[in-house]
Amino acid sequence: MLQNIRDNSKGIVSKILVSLIAFTFVIWGAESLFSLSSDTSAPAEVNGEEISLQELLQTSELQRRQILSNNPDLDPVTLDQQAIQAQALQQLIDQRIMLQYTQNNHLVLSDAAIDQMIVQSSDFQVDGVFDRNLFESLLRNFGLTPTTYRQQLKRGNIIDQTMQAFAGTAFTLDSNADEAARLDGQTRSIATITLPLAMQMQAVSVEQEEIDNFYAANQQRFMEPESVSISYVTLNKSDFYDQVNVTDDDLQKAYLDGQQLALERSETEAEASHVLFLVNDEQTQEQAMGLAQVAYEQLQKGENFTDVAQQYSQDQSTALEGGYIGLLAKGEFGEDFDDALFDLQPGNYSVPVATEFGVQILYAHDKDVADLPSFEDQKEALSLSLKQSGAESLFVAASEEMADIAFSSSDLVEVAQVLGLTVQTSDAFGREGGEDIASYDRVVAAAFSDEVLLQGNNSNVIELASDKLVAIRVDQHNEASQQPIADVTDTISQQILAQKASEMLDEKADTYLEQLKNGADMATVASSEMLNLEQFDDISRSATVVNRLTVQSAFQLPRPTSKASYGIASNYNGDVTIIQLQSVKDAKPEEQSAQQRLALVDALTRLQGQNDVGLLEKSLSDSAVIETF
Repeated sequence: MLQNIRDNSKGIVSKILVSLIAFTFVIWGAESLFSLSSDTSAPAEVNGEEISLQELLQTSELQRRQILSNNPDLDPVTLDQQAIQAQALQQLIDQRIMLQYTQNNHLVLSDAAIDQMIVQSSDFQVDGVFDRNLFESLLRNFGLTPTTYRQQLKRGNIIDQTMQAFAGTAFTLDSNADEAARLDGQTRSIATITLPLAMQMQAVSVEQEEIDNFYAANQQRFMEPESVSISYVTLNKSDFYDQVNVTDDDLQKAYLDGQQLALERSETEAEASHVLFLVNDEQTQEQAMGLAQVAYEQLQKGENFTDVAQQYSQDQSTALEGGYIGLLAKGEFGEDFDDALFDLQPGNYSVPVATEFGVQILYAHDKDVADLPSFEDQKEALSLSLKQSGAESLFVAASEEMADIAFSSSDLVEVAQVLGLTVQTSDAFGREGGEDIASYDRVVAAAFSDEVLLQGNNSNVIELASDKLVAIRVDQHNEASQQPIADVTDTISQQILAQKASEMLDEKADTYLEQLKNGADMATVASSEMLNLEQFDDISRSATVVNRLTVQSAFQLPRPTSKASYGIASNYNGDVTIIQLQSVKDAKPEEQSAQQRLALVDALTRLQGQNDVGLLEKSLSDSAVIETF
């Protein structure tokens, strides 16, 4: 049934999340990702249509998870949530603008098309066949419900297809393709003379007075930055695992509790299949009910439910599997659906019933209590779970005690003694942070806070990770200070030398350039500087035999007419190259192979299409009434 009913509480693994976010816009809708704030005010409006706080929080959380998925070593507490939310809000605004454009132009995707996308997605397939269990497990990992997943998939595809269609209207004229071919395959012949900075630096000197003046004029550049060194204690949840003693009685109780919970859950869960008939623009409810009645009559005649579902169901994602939609929780799909399913005795099917999904015939599978695992099968997992739970309780209690003592104590010694921790010390670090403990932004912020730095208090307990806490205090505070001139004389001298040499080199290059433009010979200039004159014939734009900056400058020079063109290129190392452009050869479009021509036209058309889409987005954005609150 359009995947809505295919097991509700499911989410998406990072691979699926990547593909969804890459749709052009970020997903919205993940009902069970987290609890929402009680403040339901809309953070933005687009043409009078609100973007809800729920959408913003959900999109921000998905982006946060995506960042962490792509950067597994990244500390979650270092993420800038405000920056993530700002980016998420802008993407939601962009998305809403495009969705409104599609709606105004009556662009839609059918439910059947969305079902086909899900069934045919390789992400949900095993050996090329849609796998229900894989689909359910992937969705469950990120808490996305099938309803939400289908909704965002439909909206993302509508936007994506609209953009593709708009870009598809672009075209390339033959004359434009010819011109691009001539320019893209163009080659140029050049001669170069490189004036080295290092040689010029040997010809200049620096006086002490220059160093003194530079130091006096740039004192802020020669400051020892403010720094602190701290002491700290670290509380790790892993330290408590060995303190948890799990007895056989504990394991037996946990096992019995789990069995009782499973039995209670069985009263509010049902494993089901269905035959679905859609109600949409193409089929009315009356028509759907008529088709359902035909299928129901086949069941009444004794035909197998699986066979009926395969033959009649319009839910293409489940029909091949006999309409199987998985284990469903009561209350997830509306009262009409629940009344029909949960009133059934196991092994029976319902009459055709109208629900929010269309018209359905529901079938309740037999409940197999024998599937409950034995105590021996569960023993190891139960032990680990109890240890984790016990360690979590001890960790929480210790963290509360840590916070109380750190708040009231004048140092960290008492915290360490009471909790059995070790007081550690850091190297000095500045406001930009440092290594080890100083690599955490929260630690640096706390160390330079007024409460810790100026008032001399212990910090509040700082969460470095969900299982790692620290408390810090400043041991030593070093104010920013002026570096003595003797310590920076060599640095200043090198800066002045490089600056003077670079200025002289530019003047020399400009002088030679004017001489060359007035008829001087490149060989003569090279000889006067005892430098090599290098010749490069027919270099392309992608040539690697010449410095990249030199190639770029050479292709920016005007095409020579009666005499050569000249230019100057500054290199990454400070050298300056004088360029003589001798000749230009345009490529011949008629010499392109059919494959090359096709690739060029495709590339130009694609670029034009992308530009057209960009202009569309800008036009829609400029004309939209956007309010942020």
